Amino acid sequence: MEFRHSCSFCGRVRAARTSVMLAPNCERCGCALESVQAVTSTRPERPPSSLPPLATFVLVRVAIVLALLTLYAAARLGFDAGGAPGAIIGVGLAGFLLLPCVPKRIA
Repeated sequence: MEFRHSCSFCGRVRAARTSVMLAPNCERCGCALESVQAVTSTRPERPPSSLPPLATFVLVRVAIVLALLTLYAAARLGFDAGGAPGAIIGVGLAGFLLLPCVPKRIA
């Protein structure tokens, strides 16, 4: 049985015989590694998108614009409530709340 030790931050993958790691951090970035069973199938890891490339491009750009508008609104609300420190706190909270919307690995 083969395993892969993969870094979800930078994408580095190393092959291993066991799931046990003596050095559980990535050599490239230092983040924690996860151990997954290596699958030798012909099926690709990520299914192809059912949308045309142009639609995917437009949807990604619309999502970026909406995220920027959300950050602006949070900054404006924070500035009105507490000045510059309030704006910084508002942007930080909005960024934290938008974090689940970011894919695990941006390709």
